[in-house]
Amino acid sequence: MSIRHLIDSAAPALMLAYAIGRMGCHFSGDGDWGILNNAYAPDSAGVVQRIDDKIYQQRLQEYTPFFESEFGSMDNVHAHAFVKPESLSFAPDWLFAYAYPHNVINRGMPMANCNGEYCHMLPIAVYPTALYEIITCGVMFLVLWGIRRRVTVPGVIFGIYLILNGFERFWIEKIRVNTKYDIFGFHPTQAEIISTLMMLGGVALIWYCQRLNKKTVSR
Repeated sequence: MSIRHLIDSAAPALMLAYAIGRMGCHFSGDGDWGILNNAYAPDSAGVVQRIDDKIYQQRLQEYTPFFESEFGSMDNVHAHAFVKPESLSFAPDWLFAYAYPHNVINRGMPMANCNGEYCHMLPIAVYPTALYEIITCGVMFLVLWGIRRRVTVPGVIFGIYLILNGFERFWIEKIRVNTKYDIFGFHPTQAEIISTLMMLGGVALIWYCQRLNKKTVSR
């Protein structure tokens, strides 16, 4: 089996594996979450509720040490209020804002009536970016699985995988908490740099494989 056939066969599985890996991030609450959705905060049991700006400011002041450790300083606190649309009233609130109760790294504020090992939750709800990646990569897995017999040029499916995975991760970084670098006036995160290289690599791989295939066919 050629290397191009091999990487094509691995592409759908890699996408599915990424989605499954993010399940661990989400359900354990390992710190891979997004910026604050300051329209919501948890109650004493960890269930997110709508809040106003007054409560948001109170939580910021009360748990300043947590936010400073999360963002580096209070000046760097990233928040974007997004209230669940009425058209999506059937959807659970935790799809838009989640406080990660019982998170495994014990970050945030203590939960009431909890005496176990993991009894903390985030003071302000965040965007559950790991959950978004589970859904997105699950759909992308189905796309790759669906086209695996239709794409006949070896290596192209893996190129598509690189583009899709890079595109997904690049945009999820817009609402994630990550260290940013200063590169010629731009301020990308490490994941944005890697994602960009993945997309460019995918385009280059598709071009190369198609060009190589034309040469082979013309012989």
